[in-house]
Amino acid sequence: MVTKKQAPPAIYIIILHKILLGNCLIRTFIRFSKFGKSGLAGKLKSSLIIDQQQLNRDNIAIFGISYGGYATMLSLTKKPSLWKAGCAWVGISHWLNMYEKSMPHFKNYMIQLFGDPSKEEVRNLMNERSPLNYIKNIKAPILLMHGVNDPRCPVDESRNFREKLIENGKIEGKDFEYVEFGEEGHTAMGDLDKDRTSKQ
Repeated sequence: MVTKKQAPPAIYIIILHKILLGNCLIRTFIRFSKFGKSGLAGKLKSSLIIDQQQLNRDNIAIFGISYGGYATMLSLTKKPSLWKAGCAWVGISHWLNMYEKSMPHFKNYMIQLFGDPSKEEVRNLMNERSPLNYIKNIKAPILLMHGVNDPRCPVDESRNFREKLIENGKIEGKDFEYVEFGEEGHTAMGDLDKDRTSKQ
């Protein structure tokens, strides 16, 4: 297991594969990744999978929380053939929507990252880096999880992703699962059995 201490926003990628005596877990930390520009999925494929001879490159799942949830959504929509499944926990599906619904201090933070969204080129960049715009490409099943009262990443980020999946012919319970955690926030853990049926 390869880990580093969390530093927000962070990507947590989990690659899972059954090997002879159980499960093999590789967990790596990647920060920012140029917001989807640096070819995250391809680099993980070449740097981790090829080096780990026991891993089956055709049976890889991706998991992320917060910015890692964004990375999961982006990887599944931009590199759909690489993944067997994915889980996006409190993920970001559209940067511009996220900005418009964020609290002032988070808006300022996003301005530092992208630039001023009042400028057309910045808005275009935020749209370009948003997984919601590429959802028609998704092939692997995905689990979406979000706290209803998330102040950092509004629950609409996952709700909109769910709605777009349905618009593109995906069937809930077959092609994807969607879970909202009651009154919880950005660190939502919840009771999966209790909250699994929560749909808005």
